[in-house]
Amino acid sequence: MRLSPRVRRELNEIIGFFCERTDGSPIALLRILYGALAVWTSLFLLPNYERYYTESGRLPWDKVKHFPEHIYSILQFAPQSSAFVYAVVWTAIIASFCLLLGVMSRLAAFVLFAIQVALQHRNPFILNSGDHLYLIIAFLLSLTPSDRKWSLRSYFAHRRGKGESSPIFAWSTRLIGLQICYVYLYAFAAKINSKPWINGTAMYDVFASPSLARWPAELDYPVLLALITWGTLVFELFFPLFVWQKEYRRYAIPAGILFHLGIEVTMVLPMFSALMMISYASFLDDEEARAILSFPRRFIDRLRGKTSPSPAEVEAHVSPSD
Repeated sequence: MRLSPRVRRELNEIIGFFCERTDGSPIALLRILYGALAVWTSLFLLPNYERYYTESGRLPWDKVKHFPEHIYSILQFAPQSSAFVYAVVWTAIIASFCLLLGVMSRLAAFVLFAIQVALQHRNPFILNSGDHLYLIIAFLLSLTPSDRKWSLRSYFAHRRGKGESSPIFAWSTRLIGLQICYVYLYAFAAKINSKPWINGTAMYDVFASPSLARWPAELDYPVLLALITWGTLVFELFFPLFVWQKEYRRYAIPAGILFHLGIEVTMVLPMFSALMMISYASFLDDEEARAILSFPRRFIDRLRGKTSPSPAEVEAHVSPSD
């Protein structure tokens, strides 16, 4: 069957979207940010693993062993052993540091994914949407060579004189970006048919909820609450539409950061906002990601009175043959 020119053009655009070449800077930035969060999250497990994941804790194995998901859990091999859980937690800590530093990043990301599957199935009653997103991003990071840039691997490759790695396809980075867009659009679709969200009163219930708000209070500011309620709907609908376009991304991403900082300050959703902001790195192009990655070095150079060229200036002086 012969495709029409319009269909061929759209297919080429879709293929081009996933197969665009990148030097790996955006996914390297995402790896570093996610790795830092993974280190913090994994270290937090140490003082809490007995309470939540062992026989002596709040949820003995007999209460959860019937869950069908445990066929995918590494904890099924020694479900009643506290020492085994302790070893799993330390494996997560080591994998987190490996991901942060860019050492066997694919394997480290997959190890984090497998451990999160095990822990989340061992105690599903302490989870929130941030935990599920944490697991998904770990899996997607395991599909991409995120250590091509700004990693110990690239550092030692440069020391050995191997130079820059060849460009990679951006498909895995695109999948992470699409996952974030799905989160926003799903949230919008879930709210748009709800009467409190339509009439602008939903945030009153949120701020008054002891389980959602950090400081529960019945706020009697109907106009302000309506603006926050409708503003949330507008943001969740339009962010996924504008963030892919560079001319609008400079506004969409700062708006998203402010949006999630507001959630972090006012609501009890551990890790969710941090993950969403970290994942914004998947929307950046190479130049934008390089500018962020090189900012600490340029800032230190300015403090020392030195001036270092920006990534854009470096690009402008590098010929294609280089």
